[in-house]
Amino acid sequence: MVSLWVSLQRNLSLQDVQAGINILIDVLCAAVIFVFGRVLWQRAAVKVAKQQNVSLPSLLSVGSPGDVYDVLVLLKKKLFTAEFAMILIQCLVVIVMSGAAIASGPLARFSCREHTINQTQKVFGNLASRSIENINSFLIEWDNTTKQLDQAGFPDDQLLDFMPDSTVPWMYRESEWNNTWSLTCDRTENSPLTLRTTAARWTNSPDIDDNFPGLEVAFQTQTFKFYSANRADYYLGSVLRDILLFIYAVTDEDYSQAESTARTLQMAFVAVHLQGVSRNMSDTRGDYPFLDGPVASAAFSKIQCTVARQLDIASTYDVAFPDVSDAKTTSLTTSIATAYTAQLMTLSASGFVVPLPNTHDLLRFYQSYFAVKDTLMHRPVIRHITVAIKVVQISTIFLIVTSFVTVLTLLGSFSLGIFAVCHNDVVTSTPQSKLDWMMQSIQSHSRSPVDSKGRPRWSVSAPPVGSPPAYASVPQYVAGDDEAYNVSSNQDNNNNNNTTGRFLFSDWRPRQSRSQQSPAVGAPGSTELSRFPDNSLRSVPSYTSDQFDTTSDAATATGATLMMMI
Repeated sequence: MVSLWVSLQRNLSLQDVQAGINILIDVLCAAVIFVFGRVLWQRAAVKVAKQQNVSLPSLLSVGSPGDVYDVLVLLKKKLFTAEFAMILIQCLVVIVMSGAAIASGPLARFSCREHTINQTQKVFGNLASRSIENINSFLIEWDNTTKQLDQAGFPDDQLLDFMPDSTVPWMYRESEWNNTWSLTCDRTENSPLTLRTTAARWTNSPDIDDNFPGLEVAFQTQTFKFYSANRADYYLGSVLRDILLFIYAVTDEDYSQAESTARTLQMAFVAVHLQGVSRNMSDTRGDYPFLDGPVASAAFSKIQCTVARQLDIASTYDVAFPDVSDAKTTSLTTSIATAYTAQLMTLSASGFVVPLPNTHDLLRFYQSYFAVKDTLMHRPVIRHITVAIKVVQISTIFLIVTSFVTVLTLLGSFSLGIFAVCHNDVVTSTPQSKLDWMMQSIQSHSRSPVDSKGRPRWSVSAPPVGSPPAYASVPQYVAGDDEAYNVSSNQDNNNNNNTTGRFLFSDWRPRQSRSQQSPAVGAPGSTELSRFPDNSLRSVPSYTSDQFDTTSDAATATGATLMMMI
């Protein structure tokens, strides 16, 4: 199956690609308009080179929306007839390409996008070690590690033996990881509790049953060898509005003296949210923070896990270190309470609801705490892991359309180049653009019949409607070569008083040789485009306003000028 998007190089930004596409569309549209008009002109010019009659409209080019408007005003319904089919096609191409150029911004925006792909790369990181038992106040590192694990989609059922560089957007792929410690957990989410508080003493390892009667429903102290607790709170006057209580308990099982590590741990991690607790205002040191009384509301989340270590490992030093001594477990509850203090105080002081951390939050902090602690010693290593890379992609449909139009434009340009080389005289002497037609009209009254390079000029003679006075015949001089051409109207003037219409229906035909050519005499209503190769020009008919009707003459000149503008 063909993908709808094609990825570009990684060092390209989306803005740069969109800007490049914008320019490409504008240039390509301008090239299409130019080349298409010249290719249609070339179809007629080929006949000129072969000494064949050519329809004059086939030599006219439309190059801009302004030209399209002029054509519509001039031809009106005639534009949709067979005689002007090529001009109509040019107008349609100009309109479509001009519209595409105007819409190049939106086209560039929707033809490319920024996408993320996953690739396996060498990534620097730190290897874990069993060297540091506890840490405190690494708030930024814990927060960054938590975000990093969430972004990578790292599962919450294992501890990390290797922590990748935080600046690399790595992604978790199971086949690339073989961590030593795994977690199998039972979870309890946001369950309500009925609690009371007492005036018992509070320490880092308080007697939970004495401080909070009823908490044994959530946590059984006798199940674990050691536990610690800490809290974050916010009070207003004599009431503790919100308290987040964190309890961590652990028991070593199957400890290996030879390896100096436990093989299995039983662990519980509990978060309790209490609201409306009576505060002991006479306590200044925090040793007896509560008074006897009921708790307005309480709820808890809990994970109870078996933390197991792989047995077939090469080294027990280069792994995570969750089985710390009992005295060091207090740093975990102190750390998580510190991490949640800012959020709790901000929300509680503002009167908002303080959320209870769920089991995933507890597990993620458990992972982050040990990942930061165990990789604190700098032990750089390189691992091959999956990395999420942002790349710019271009629409395949856009590429196909653009490539097709580009190929056609190049083929047209190549054809024009070949024709220009093979028929240079026809290219240089046959009018192409609007400027060529305007200059031809001006040069038709030039004193010199040849240009600065000695090439014959085109001569235009368009007498007004009506019976002209007698005038001398126009010599039709041919220098003996086959490169001199004449344009003579074949339109009957008996029932047509529109000089512009006669001009549009004129034909280009090659001159005959001198022996076969008889002098042509200008006829009423004729439109003649001639070129004279030398200075043998005897006379060119000219007409003035005192000889003919001024209105008719003005109409004729206006029609001819409009046609020149096409």
